[in-house]
Amino acid sequence: FEMRVIVYGTRDIQPYDGDPDTKTDMFFRVWLSTLPPKETDTHLRCADGRGSFNWRFKFELELPLKGEGLRELHVQCWDLGFPHNNFVGDTLIELSAAYQRAYKSVSSCAVVCRRAVDR
Repeated sequence: FEMRVIVYGTRDIQPYDGDPDTKTDMFFRVWLSTLPPKETDTHLRCADGRGSFNWRFKFELELPLKGEGLRELHVQCWDLGFPHNNFVGDTLIELSAAYQRAYKSVSSCAVVCRRAVDR
């Protein structure tokens, strides 16, 4: 199976330092529990918390899963910074039910998730 994750856009992303006059150079880091993270491009100079990405990630999976790995999708928002990037927030998406639906149907399975990024 192939899982596709799409980061379309953001709204209401607060600057990491809480200062509303700060512009954020935001990007997202996405990974499944046991795989290395993948990153979007960077939306530069975001002043209003809205970012546009339309960025796609592909993950190859073998269903049914064996063990506990790969059941959670980690999504983190970061502000590109020098010398270090600054953590903005994250969320965790549980995928077990979606995997079961995809495996039983042996075809595509859409999961639309609009999630808030937690600080």
